[in-house]
Amino acid sequence: VWHVFAVTCAQRDSLIRHLEDRGIQTNIHYPTPPHKQGAYVELGGASFPISERMHREIVSLPMSPVLTNEEVSKVVEAVNEF
Repeated sequence: VWHVFAVTCAQRDSLIRHLEDRGIQTNIHYPTPPHKQGAYVELGGASFPISERMHREIVSLPMSPVLTNEEVSKVVEAVNEF
């Protein structure tokens, strides 16, 4: 998609804190797997391990047409540093 730059990280919470410490905001756009949302209650608590893992690990990094090259570099450097 063009509005979300999502990456996965097994240590998502640590990555988020690392980026926050450097003044970089993140977001978790889709925190709940679809099969665990109310619209799919008829699945009766089914388990989809890959989907569940992805929703535990996914984090959205800053993405915007107004980010400067310097800001993009700051995000890239901070992620690589982690």
